[in-house]
Order: sequence, then C-alpha cells, then structure tokens
Amino acid sequence: MALPPLFLGAYAATTRWLLTGPKLRGIINEHPESFTIDWDEARSTWPGRVRIRNLRLVGSDPNVEWTVRLENAELRYSVLALVRRTFLCEQLVGSGLAFALRSKLDPKEAKTVDLSLLPEIPGFSDPPLKSPNDRFRVDTHPWLVNVRHVAIDRFEDIWVNDLRYQGLARVEGGFLLRPMHLARIGPALVRFDGGSLRIGKASEPVTLTGTLATTTMPFEPRENPLPEALKQFTIDLKAEIRTPHLQTLGEFVKFPEGVQLEGKGPVINATATVRDGVAEGRAAVAIRGGAARTRTYVLRGDLDADVPVKKWNLMVAPSLDISGTKLALTDVRASGAEESRDWWGRFEVPAGRIGTTASGHVEAHCRDARPLMALLGVELPGWTRGLLKLDGFDATASVSATPGTIRVRDLDAAGGDFKILGRFAHDGKVARGAFLIESGILVIGVEVTPVGTKVRPLFARQWWEKLPKEDRPAAGG
Repeated sequence: MALPPLFLGAYAATTRWLLTGPKLRGIINEHPESFTIDWDEARSTWPGRVRIRNLRLVGSDPNVEWTVRLENAELRYSVLALVRRTFLCEQLVGSGLAFALRSKLDPKEAKTVDLSLLPEIPGFSDPPLKSPNDRFRVDTHPWLVNVRHVAIDRFEDIWVNDLRYQGLARVEGGFLLRPMHLARIGPALVRFDGGSLRIGKASEPVTLTGTLATTTMPFEPRENPLPEALKQFTIDLKAEIRTPHLQTLGEFVKFPEGVQLEGKGPVINATATVRDGVAEGRAAVAIRGGAARTRTYVLRGDLDADVPVKKWNLMVAPSLDISGTKLALTDVRASGAEESRDWWGRFEVPAGRIGTTASGHVEAHCRDARPLMALLGVELPGWTRGLLKLDGFDATASVSATPGTIRVRDLDAAGGDFKILGRFAHDGKVARGAFLIESGILVIGVEVTPVGTKVRPLFARQWWEKLPKEDRPAAGG
C-alpha cells in the first residue's frame, strides 16, 4: 500500500526537477534560432496533468517571426503517447493569451516601413529582414503535437503586422502539428467581444465584435506556403465594426482635396466565407447623421450601402468583384439654396470591381439634380432651376477611381423635361469636365477647367460636338 505514495512522491520530485531546471528546456530549445519555449513556473502532481504560469513560445522561419504568451494554463495529456514521440493533449484550458506575428522584410523596402506599427518579437533584431541564407529547418523525426481541445477564456492581444486587436476575445478548438511535415487546424472558433482593432497609422481604433471560425484539411506546410495554403482553409467570418467618428474614414480613403467628413462613424456588418482560396461575402454599411463638407456647401444625411463580394481569388486576384452593390442616401439636406427641401438618391452598380482602381457602371435614381448643380458651382440660366425641384432624376455613367481621384464618363441623365450629358474628372486637386444641359429648345454647355467653371449659352451643341469623342457620349444618347 506504500507503493503508490512512494511512486507519486518520486514522480513529483522528478517532474519538479525537470520543470524547474535547465535540462528539459535544453532538450526542447535545441534550435533557438527557429524555436524556443520557456515558462516562469510549472508543476505536475499527477501523471498527465501539468499547470503552467506565463508560458512563452517564440519562433521564426524564412518568412515570419512570431510569439505566443499564455498567462495561465492547465494541460491534461497522455503519458504513454510520449514514448511514441507524440504529445497528445486531451485538453488545454487557459487564460490571458497574446499572439504576435510579423513578416520579414526585403532589405530594400525595410527603410520605408514604419517599424512602430510592427510587434516586437523577443530574441530577434529590428527590423526583421529576409536573408538568402534562411532555410526551413526540417527534422527527420519530429515530434507530433496533437492538441484536441483548447479553451482560452481571455485572448486579449492579437497583433499581426500593422493590425492589432486588444480587448476581450475567446478561443476554442484544436490543432495537430508535425513541424514542417504536417499541419491541421480546427475546428477552431475565435469570438471577438467588442475590443479595439487598430489598423496601421489610423489615429483611433475601431470596435470589433463577431466570430471567426476556421478548419483545415491536413496539409504539408513546405508544399503549401502562403498564399497557396489558403486552399486548405475553410473560413467563416461574421463581424460588426464600429468607428467612433466619420472622419476616420479619411485615413483609409483619400477624398478630393477640400472634402471633410463629420459626424458619428459608420456601423459595418460583414460576413465572409473562404473555400479553396476563394472568398465570397457581403458588407452592410450604415451611417446616421453624417456630413460631407466642401469649400462651397455641406451635405448632411443618412447612408445605407450593401456591398457583395463575389468569388475573390485570394491567391492571384488583386481586385474583387462588387457587382450588385447598392447604396441609398436619405434625409439629405444641403446648405445654400433649397436648403429646406430634403434629398434622396439610390445608386446601383450592376458591374464593378475594386482593386488598385475601382471601376464600374453606375445607375442612379434621385429626387433631383442638386448634387450636380452644387458640383458645377456657377450661376446658371433661370430655366435650369427646375432641376432643383424635380421628383425623379435618373442617370447612368461609367465611373473609375483611385485614391483621391475620380473619373465619370458617359453620363446620361434625365428628369422632367431635362436631359444632361457629360463627363468629369478630378485628380484630387483640380477638376475638368464638360456638360450639355437641354430642356426643349433651350441648351447650354458647362465647361469645368482648373481655373473655374464656364457657362456656354451660345452654340452649346456645336461646342459639345467638337469635344473628343472618347470624352463624351454621343449627343442625344
């Protein structure tokens, strides 16, 4: 009857020696240039059970450097599996998880990167540089790590390159890993409970709530480097993103010079799936009481947008298909003339793409032509004021844009007795454009130049016909 107590006493003494001394650390950290593991305190009073405080893992390969810290963890594992060079963990329960990863940089581009946006990785120098001498270290007989169930109730810091989430999050799932030979993730689920997400150099973070579920087929990491590894992932994302102030959008989208946004920030609800490296999803954007201010007028109102993303190949395509996008502006009021009459507009993009350039065909149905008249910003003949009092104004156009620039071609609009043809371009500083406005026998031309806008009341149709054909639609349609 004395054997079990003696055995447990010997076990406790042996594991204490291993867990507190350098021997076990030396065995695990045989290649510190690629992987190290350390902890402040660990103890095991029963075979197959261990408690760890402040567990730290740090790793590196030719492409990335990363670190994981876990404040407290309790593991239940198989002792017998260890003789097969397998760490079989039936359950890992912990709290206070932090993860950081940064991509290694090409030495030629390192000087242009703001290193303050990247996480520090203990044991590695800054900046993190790629080297032609870097190689993946592959063991002939690596250990197999099989963690069947993970439950972390506080996952409070996730920092990947220039994206950092801080706040409440939870993670559960599992993974299997034979380093550089075999990997499998999930099913795994991360729940974001309203923490802050900082994006690059943005002056203020956004609030993130939602879930990220992922699972993979078993794959060989060496044969499936990123982005090809995405073919092995199944991902489902549901997220709500809130920004405190509308002007924060100006840090991600470059608007023409002189345009300022004001008011409460948008609420974005997004869903996305990734299958075989192809993403599909939808984002719904809502703005209430926002304002856009220019040098000459202020627009205030509500915005709702529905943006679908169709078959975005994450491995090869730099652009995504947003055909079917819909946008509605309601309860819009503008400063200046006709301020008391509110405005609305609905816009659809039957065909469109976003990449380095955003482009698409736009169809619009609006209350009247006030935004167009405000854009022209000049005194027009009295008969054109009917454009401000319409109750139906339809337009189609081809639109393309890059950050801070916009180009509108083949504008064809009509409402009441009016018809408008036109084109317009703004490079962020100066504008150019031409418009032909008709109502019965009355016709004027409006020319937008870098030095101002000029009204052409005489021979407008002849002026229009002389414009380069590639810059205007044909008169009459």
